[in-house]
This record gives sequence, structure tokens and C-alpha cells, in this order.
Amino acid sequence: MKRRPWLAGLIAFVLVVGIGGMAVAAQSILVDEPEPEPGLVADGTDIEYAIDEPTKDDKPEADPVKDEVVKDEVVKDEKPDEEPVKVEKDEPVSEEKDEPAGDDKDEPVSEEKDDPVGDVTPPELVITYPEDGAVVDTKTITFTGEVEPGSEVIAAGYEADVDAAGNWSIKLILSPGGNTATFYAYDTAGNKAIASVKVTYEAPDDDPKDDEPSDVAFTAHQKYGSCSDSYPYDVFHGTATPGTVVWIGSEYGSAETVADAKGFWEKKVRFYEASPDVPFVVVVEAGDDRAEFDFVWDPAPVEFTVDLWNEASDSPEPYAKFYGTAEPGTVIVATSDYGSADMVTEGSDWHLKVWLTGAPDGEPFPITVTADGFSDTFYFVVYVAGDK
Repeated sequence: MKRRPWLAGLIAFVLVVGIGGMAVAAQSILVDEPEPEPGLVADGTDIEYAIDEPTKDDKPEADPVKDEVVKDEVVKDEKPDEEPVKVEKDEPVSEEKDEPAGDDKDEPVSEEKDDPVGDVTPPELVITYPEDGAVVDTKTITFTGEVEPGSEVIAAGYEADVDAAGNWSIKLILSPGGNTATFYAYDTAGNKAIASVKVTYEAPDDDPKDDEPSDVAFTAHQKYGSCSDSYPYDVFHGTATPGTVVWIGSEYGSAETVADAKGFWEKKVRFYEASPDVPFVVVVEAGDDRAEFDFVWDPAPVEFTVDLWNEASDSPEPYAKFYGTAEPGTVIVATSDYGSADMVTEGSDWHLKVWLTGAPDGEPFPITVTADGFSDTFYFVVYVAGDK
């Protein structure tokens, strides 16, 4: 039988393909590799190398790095906390400086305007003679000056003579060399002013010093014996043992003084309660020594006079002051559009203050003074402080 060669080749090819497919299938069954575990590299890399890579168990070792990052973030967060501290430190300081200072300035001014106090202005006190630093060759000199009318002037325990216009004078005894005479002025409201002057007494080499008592025996002398002023007074003087207390008194008034180191004494005594034209006795006593003097107050008829002490004021609480003479018991009234005042005189000398409120700045305005049918008008100016 004749064989066909192409058929034998086809059968051989089929057998080879079939046997090869079974071999491949058998190999896949035998190998059966497990799937790669998490964390292992499954892209053909060696397993030994893949195990060295970090795993989930290794991750906690990286936490310190994260902690450091967290610490840096905390530090950054704390910086904003420092800035508010600076603000809190600065802001209260500025408030303490500004707000209380404004309050302290404003409150006293408003209090003075809303609730003004009484007369607290010291009287004007001027020494006209002698000049400060003067050199004299006379042991006893007369000091003179000016003061607000109605005020008293005292020096070395002695009271100066003051007239209705405020002119004052007093005699004082100087010591050889430098002397400082201090004067005190008191107005009716109790305000005090002080002024002093330095005087040098150059005693002559041949000064017999007749005015110094060689034998300090008690002596007493009266200067006037009568007085016509509205407030009657007399002056007594003499000698006594140095340091001796000398008392001068009566039923209408009294005073005392002390004999100085040279044995001289002098004292002015007022008799406020004296009755007109009624004589009375004044007694002077120093230890066991005694002297008596007669005194009478004989006031003369007093003519009414008025004058203005100050014509302008730049004070925050301005006032006009009038003074003059009048019979005791005279009613005096001062009126203006910005303030008024009135009084009843107790003696022949009088003075009256008129407090002014709301007066125009720098514009003169009238103030009229009347008393028992008498009338006179004066013009006054109020300046705001700093505008004059």
C-alpha cells in the first residue's frame, strides 16, 4: 500500500503540540507560588532585598522625626503668645499716664469755679523805707510802707500805725551792725503776708549811747492819752529789768510785752469796747511796779469817703475792693451786673470786697457804691489769665 508523506508529517505535528501543552500545564500545577506578602516588593526584586525595606513594625522608629516636627510647630505657635504680652505691658502704662493726668488737671479747676472758697488772698505788703541793704548812722529809725486797707502790720512784737488808705509806719531800735526787720501783715480774713528788709547800723565811735538806760529802773509813759480813730488805741513805752513782762490793761482792752536785753519796752494797745467820750484808766504793771494813765475816745464826725483799691484783676476769682471812712453803723452797698456786696460799718474805717462772676474779658464795666444818699461809680476790668 502506498503511504502519503504529508499525512505522516501532519500527525507528527499534532502529537508534538499536544505533548507540549500537557507539559506546560503540569509545570504550572507543580510550581504554585504563593502571592507576595504586604511589604514585599513584587516586581521581580529579590526577596532578600525586599525584607530589608521598612515594614509596619519599623514605622514607630520614624516617630521621633515627627515629634521634632511637632516641637518646632509648638515653638512657632508660642511666638504669637509673646506678642500679646508686650501689648498688655505697654497699653496699661499709656492709660495710667494719660487718663489720671487729665483728671487731676480738670477736677481742681472745676471745683474752684463751682464751689469758690472765701478770701484766701494774702494782703499786699510793701516796705517803702528804708531800702533793702541801706546803711544808717541813726539807732532809731522809722520804717514805712503800704498795705491793703484794713490790715494790721506787726514787727518785733509791735503793731505799726496804719491809716485808712493802708499807709503804715513804725519806729524800731537797731543794734550795731546788720539788722533784719521782718514785717507781718494780717487782713480781716486772717490771710498773712511777710516782707523783710536788711539795714546796717554803723554806730559812731563817740556814741554816748544816752538812749541806753544805765540804771534799768521801771518807767512807763503814755504817747497820746486820747484817740479819735474808729478803733481807739494808745501806745505805752518805758524801761524795766531785761526780760520783765510788762502788762498794760483796762476794762476795754489789754496787752503785754517783754523788756528787751537793754531794758526797753513798748506796746500798742487797742480799746475796742470803749465808749465815745467816756474816760477810763489804763494800768501798766511790771513785777511789783505799777503806773496808771487816763484815756478817752473822742471820735470826731466822720465824713463818708470811698475809693477803689484795685482797678483790674486777672485772678481766676476776681474781686474789686473798696475802702474809705464813714460813721459807725453806716450801710454801704456796692452793685454791678456781675456781683454785689453790702456791709454795716463798725468803726470809721471800712473796706468791702465785691466778688465778680462772668465779667467780660478786658471790657470795663461799672460798679456803683452807695451809702446814706451818697453814690459814686467806678469802672473795673477783668482779664482772663495771660491776656493782660
